[in-house]
Formats: sequence, C-alpha cells, structure tokens
Amino acid sequence: GGWGRHGTMELNETTMWKEGLGSMCSLPVPLLLRLIFSLPDAAILELSRASKALYIVCGDEEVWKEKYKMRTEHGAEFRFKGTWKMTYFRPAGCKRRYRMEDRLRIDGFWSPWYAQKWHYAYLDLTPLAACAQTVERRSNLSVEEFQREYAAKNRPVILTDAMAKWPAMTKWPPAAFNRYYGEAVLKMSDVGGSGHRLKVRAGAFMEYCEAQHDLDPLYVFDPSFGSRVPELLTDYCVPEYFAVDYFGAVEGHPAKKRRVWRWLVMGPARSQTKFHVDPNKTAAWNALVAGRKRWAFYPPAVTMPPGRGGGGRLIPEPVQWYTEYYPHLPPDERPLECIQEPGELLFVPSGWWHSVLNLDTTVAVTHNFVDRFNLETVWRELEADAADDKDYLDLMYVWMHRLRTAHPEAHAVVADLWDAAGSQDEFDRYRAELQSLRDEISRQAERAEQTGTGSRTATGATASPRKTGAAVTSNPPSVNCPAAAPVGGEGSSHPPGPA
Repeated sequence: GGWGRHGTMELNETTMWKEGLGSMCSLPVPLLLRLIFSLPDAAILELSRASKALYIVCGDEEVWKEKYKMRTEHGAEFRFKGTWKMTYFRPAGCKRRYRMEDRLRIDGFWSPWYAQKWHYAYLDLTPLAACAQTVERRSNLSVEEFQREYAAKNRPVILTDAMAKWPAMTKWPPAAFNRYYGEAVLKMSDVGGSGHRLKVRAGAFMEYCEAQHDLDPLYVFDPSFGSRVPELLTDYCVPEYFAVDYFGAVEGHPAKKRRVWRWLVMGPARSQTKFHVDPNKTAAWNALVAGRKRWAFYPPAVTMPPGRGGGGRLIPEPVQWYTEYYPHLPPDERPLECIQEPGELLFVPSGWWHSVLNLDTTVAVTHNFVDRFNLETVWRELEADAADDKDYLDLMYVWMHRLRTAHPEAHAVVADLWDAAGSQDEFDRYRAELQSLRDEISRQAERAEQTGTGSRTATGATASPRKTGAAVTSNPPSVNCPAAAPVGGEGSSHPPGPA
C-alpha cells in the first residue's frame, strides 16, 4: 500500500495514544495501518468508535484509498468525494463533496509520523519552483545539430519550439481537455504497487486533481490511450528529431506482448516519480502541454543518486528528497536540473537517472525509442537481462531479424553483437528446451486421454484435464514462457510514475 513509504517513525506515547490503542500502541504506524486495512469494512467502522486514537487511525486516508483501489468494479465511475473514505462509501452519482475539515476535530493529539505525513500532503511547492536550470534550452535546431550536440553526446536538452504547431497545445490544457475529451476513459497508474490500475473519465480525474491532498497523488499514466481515444493521436506528431525508432520493428510480433512505448500522462501538483533509469536504457522525449515539471538528472556513470535513507532504504520520493536531502548536497553532487514549462519538449538520454515532480496539474505525452546513438547500449542491456531470463533471447532474435528488412544499418550492428556474444548457440539451446517442453506437454495430454481422464462424464460432458487434476500446464515452473521485454518511460515501473 501507500503507507510506510515516507518513514516508519512511531507516535509519541501520549496518554491518548496509549489508552486509546492499548497493547497496539507499541506497533509502528505502517504496520498498524496494514492490520486495519486487512479488517472488514464494518469492523473498521466499529473499531473507530472505541477511542479517539482509533478514530484517527481507522480514518487514515491511505487505508481507504487502498481499499478503493482494490474495488475494481468502480472502473470508469471513479468520482472523488473530497476524502477517500467518502469516495469509498458514496456512489459515484452522489453530488455531495466532503472536505478533510468536515471530519471530527480531535484536540490534544500529537504524532511525529502524522505530522510528517500532513506536512508533505499540504506542502507549498512554490519554493521548489526555482532551481539552477542547468539543462540547456535550445530552439531552431536542425536534426543534424540535435544529433551532433545532444544525441551523440547523450546529454539532456529542452527544445522550446518543437510543439508550437500541435493542436494539443490548445486542446489539452485541463479545462480544454475536459471539453474535448471529458468522457474519455483513461488508465491511472498503479500507485503503491497494489496491482490494480483504476480507470477514470478524464473529467472526473480533473476534479480529483483540484480537490486532492494525497501524500502520493494518483496520476494518469496511460499506454493505450491511442487505441481507446484515437483522436488524441491526431493532436500531436513525433518530432523530426526522433523519427527513427528501431524498437518499432518488433511491433506486432504474435509471440510478444504489445511493446509499450508511448504514454499520455496527467497528474496533479505533487504527483511524482522517484529516481530511476528507464528499462532497457531506452531514450525518451517528454512533451509538456500544460503545467510545470521539475526534473533532476544524474548521468549513467553515477551508480546511485545521493539521498539513500538509513538502513538501506531507497531514495525517497522527490518532494521529500528536495526537502530533506537536496539542500545539504555539496555542489559536486548536485544534479543537472530544470523546470520544464508548457510547450517545451525534453530529451531524456539513454541510461540517465531522472526524477520528476509535478508543480501544477500537468498534461504531457512521452515516447521511448531506440536509435543509432543508443542501439548498442540497449542491445547490451538486453544481453544482460538474457543472462537471467532466456525469454529476452527470443525478443533479441525476433528484433534482429525484423531489423534486416526495416533498418538494414541497425541489423548490421546487432548481428555483429549477436555473433560476438555467441548468442546463436545459446538461443538454439533455448529453443530446443522449449520444444522439449512442448513435446512433454503433448505426451502428458495423450496419456491423460488414454487413461480416461478426458472420457465422457456421467452427464455426457467431456472433462477438462485441468479440472480433473491432470498435470498439464502451459507455464511449467521450470521454464519461463516468452514475453516481451518491458520498455518504460518517465515514471516507468521502476514505477514508472508520472511524466
């Protein structure tokens, strides 16, 4: 869930806390919230009546937010009611809105853990909107100049005039987006790792952006917007600087999941993506239509950006990182950084660490890609992945042979790398293993039929081998079935997060 990612400080043992929780007062707050989350709804409501301390923890917004996300039947009917508890219990059609201030006031209660949580949920981002602006801004660049000065050198840059003629510039700002596409259903990100991705009408999401004060706000991070709302694809075009994408040659292969490579991204203020490197070290471009984003970059030579918490904890989310770590960094450990403004396109180079903090409600589109400048880097990253997961060999083999027709110049590069690594022998062994597995599955199915497993039942129906317990499976635990390598973006699920 979302709790526990911003520290595990326990509450002060005040009289209210000790008497209100009894023996549970010794538990760390994140653990206590997880226990409450596991209870039935009625039990939580009943428990909240037992004491003031239990009223506070049983009404925790993260508990009800996570419970709502687990109720996938809400689907596109998501309507935020001002608090997650009310959103969970009130139907989408209910017009009444609630505010945090409408809840019962409890005086005389102090909690360092909740104080920190409240601080970040209501933090004024104005001071964070100023930074050193060490990422270059350029305009009127030719393709050759961009490739020579930035793509070849693998350096980030902001292009200030690459989006000027896009219809999206007038149709995608929040109010306009609501008019043109308010009924469009979009996918929200999997915040908190619950595995549940809510769907939401664009208009309802805009309402949420204005009303929320979440510690980790939800955001739209939709990789399939083009198939569900194809009109959005006509509102922008791929800039000429990024016209070539070698990874596109894999598109449509029947043995692969569809390659994820573009996202529509919408997020409220304080939505964010912590430091990560995009999967497979692909490069990306991010075109911002509305709002402002603060970016921080560290080059590939940096093993891990500074700011790792004590006890081996991961680097915190950007809001906390900028508040607690950034002010204390020596000059030589400061990142390259910038504030991306509406109408600006940012080139995110291959292999660079980057984090993003949305300073306002933002709307953007982002694409990942592979070109001649990062082809070898991406290929070697896939080779490293294939050492642990042989399914990547299948992806590499298909990609290499597709490139022969689509991009012969790229095929020559990867074919040499394939041969130099001895990948063909390894791939042949992998294919032989898969064929042996298929043969064994067929033999098991035949034996099941011969022994009567697939015979007619008393009702005249044919029994299913799976239902009758036959050891037939398409995914044996010893061998992974082929699957496409993930391709991420800003916020990709290292999470990926908002872009």
